[in-house]
Parts: sequence; C-alpha cells; structure tokens
Amino acid sequence: LNPKPSTLNPRANAFYLAVPEGSLLPGEIRDVVWTFKSKAPGLFLDKWRLETKPVLRGGAALSVSLRGTAMSEDANSYPRRMLAAEMAHREMVHKVTSAVDRVLQRVSTPEPMRSRLSKHLTNPDAARWAAENAVRRPRVFYSEEAYSAVRGAYDDVVAMAVRMRAPPPNGAPGKSGTISEASDREGEPLTSPEAWNGSVAAAEVEVEALAKAIAGNPDWTAPELATTEGSEETPTPIPTPAEVLENCRQRLAVAMTAAALPASRSAILASAMGEALTSALDGVDAAAAEAMAAHRLPNPPSSVVVESGEDGAAPALTAATDQDEKDPAAEGEAATAIADSVTDADSSWREAYLEAFSGMVSEMLGAAVDDFESTRVVEVDEVVTEECERRLRGIEARGSGEDGSVGGGGGEVVKDQRDWDAFTMLRLRKALLGHEPA
Repeated sequence: LNPKPSTLNPRANAFYLAVPEGSLLPGEIRDVVWTFKSKAPGLFLDKWRLETKPVLRGGAALSVSLRGTAMSEDANSYPRRMLAAEMAHREMVHKVTSAVDRVLQRVSTPEPMRSRLSKHLTNPDAARWAAENAVRRPRVFYSEEAYSAVRGAYDDVVAMAVRMRAPPPNGAPGKSGTISEASDREGEPLTSPEAWNGSVAAAEVEVEALAKAIAGNPDWTAPELATTEGSEETPTPIPTPAEVLENCRQRLAVAMTAAALPASRSAILASAMGEALTSALDGVDAAAAEAMAAHRLPNPPSSVVVESGEDGAAPALTAATDQDEKDPAAEGEAATAIADSVTDADSSWREAYLEAFSGMVSEMLGAAVDDFESTRVVEVDEVVTEECERRLRGIEARGSGEDGSVGGGGGEVVKDQRDWDAFTMLRLRKALLGHEPA
C-alpha cells in the first residue's frame, strides 16, 4: 500500500500505516489499520493505492480513500458542560416549582364538614322523634317527610277534636265526642308546635280518639258551616270530621312507609346508639338516689325546710327523711334537699357521692357501647334487610300482576321499570347495610 503521488503534500501527511506490505494466502483475510494524527486542526483527505503481485483484476486501479478530522483542544469544554448541566437542572426545578405553585393556588382548607350523624344529634325534631319512639316496634326512623306528615295529622286531629268539644252556639245543647287526655288539658294550646312531643303513638291515640268521638256524635256539624238567611257571603267549606279522620289516617300510613327505612347508614347507627343509651341510662335516677343514700350525712336532720326569700323569691321546700321508708327515689330527693342545706365545711360527702355516681354512669355508658356493638346494630340491620326484601317482593308482585294489577299491558316498558325499581332497591339496601347481606 502506497500513497498516490497526487496526495503527497505536507497537509495530507496525516495518515500512517504501520505495515505497508505483506503476503496473503488464498482465502486469507487481513485487516489494515491506518493511524490518523495531525498537529493542526482541519479536514484531511487522502487516497492510497493497492499494488499486488500478481496483478489483480486485469491491472485495474485498486485504491482506498481516507478521511480524517482534527480539532483544536477546547480548554473550556469541561466548564461549558458543567454550566449546561446546571442550567438544565435549574430549568427542571423551575418547571416543577411552577407546577406545584399552580396546584397549591387552587388548594384551600375546606370548612369543617359536619358528619351525617351530627345532624341527628343537633336536630331537635330528630331528637324528639328518637326519644319518644325508641321502644316502638316495629321501628320507625326519622325523616323530615315522616315527621311533617305525623305532626300535620296530629295537629289536624286535635283541632277537629277541639271544635267538636266546643259548646254549641247560642247555648243550644249538643253532643260531643270523647277525646284523649292530652286534648282534655285545660289552657294548653293543642295545635301549637309544642303540643306534639314527637311520639307516633300519641298521634295514633288522637286519631282513635277522634274516631270514637265521631262514632259517638255522627251528626255533628261545624258551626262555621251554618248559613244565615239573607247573607250573600258563601261560608268557607270546612272538612267534616270523617274527612279529616280519613285524611289523617292516610298521612299516617304514608309516614309509616317513609319511616320504615332510614335515610342513610348513619341514621341506622344513630338509631341503634339511641336505643342502647336509652336502655342503659334508664336507671340513672335510681343510681343517683342509691349513691346519694349511701353517702349522705351520718345524722341527717329529720326535716329540712328551705324558707322562701323576701318578696316571694322562691317557694318553701320541705324534705323529710324516714328511716323506715325504702323508696330510693324518695331517699334521693331527701338527700338532695339535705345537700342543699349543709354548709361547705360539711359537704365533703358530696365528693364521695359524685365519685360513686360517676362510676355508675360510666358503667352504664360502657354497657351501652357493648349493647350497641353486639346487639343493637345487628337488630336494626335485620329490620332494614327484612323491609328491603318486603319491598322487593312487592316490586316483583307488581310487575307480575300478583298484587291484583294487570302486568301484561306495558310489555317491555313495564318489565324495564320493574327491573330498574328492583335494582334501585338493591342498591339502597347495600348503601344502608354497608355490604351485601349474607
């Protein structure tokens, strides 16, 4: 291998061949390596000619083209690469920081959300409903629809009973039906919001009382319906007692249907806890009397009289203790009166009483929690499951015509509606129970 004469110049003298000649056996392959080295930067081209003995390819020229590039040394290469890496890092940090800032600008601390259970504890209507219907079976769960329906029925029944009890006009004799004791209280506004205490049983008693009053005086008519001869004004029609009674019964039925299922899982837990607390704390008065009787003064006076203050500030209070009486409630009342009469120096027994009473209440609350977890929730879940299954059977019966309706008139539309109602009920059951029933 020799360089061509045309390329022999100082600038092209940058390619070197360590072994320029040699011999090859038939079928042998050998690699030829050139070395490129230049003292000056630039682009170098060169051609080398291959001379063989014997001559190959009929003497045709065999050449190798070489190309090399030489660059001057870059003294700032390392600082430049470090600067590029630093700029890339800063760019990444800026992008990430900007993205996080944009996200954080849209983030704000939400207002404290009241749990679903808290509205059952702070709603006075729900509290009255739960307290007055805790022992009712079958259970009735609070809802605004049920509460409004029962309250409206109660107010209408009591209002009609009051009209029937009113004396006839002009002193004429007349019959009046019998109503419940609640409507016989003199001076109590029966139709005021405070008249009904939230008990469904109280509304049912008033409805039955009105039914008895109607049966005892079926010919009663409202005085407002009486017409005066020559009067051009048409009196405002007033429903008859029978109409009011039927309307109230229908509203009670609708309310009981709405109250058969709770509104949410939290309502189930609230109902179960309310029942557990009501049952566990039922003996709190007796426990207070027992603790007070056990820690009262060693020699209590036979009687304590608290005189009324000047200008009639407070009525006189007399509390007598009888060692022969064993009524805990009476003993508790007597001990309370004694406690209010002793001086601070002689009231050390009160601390012992409070400690004993607090222990009793703590035991009651612990029993309520155990009852809630082991019994009450399970019972309420069973009631909800049974009611959901009853409604599912009603949906299937309505779709098939077993309830007396015609099931084939709507075709696919009726079937689709029935399937959708059943699916909705199944989804409601799972939401109320928190799981699929076993």
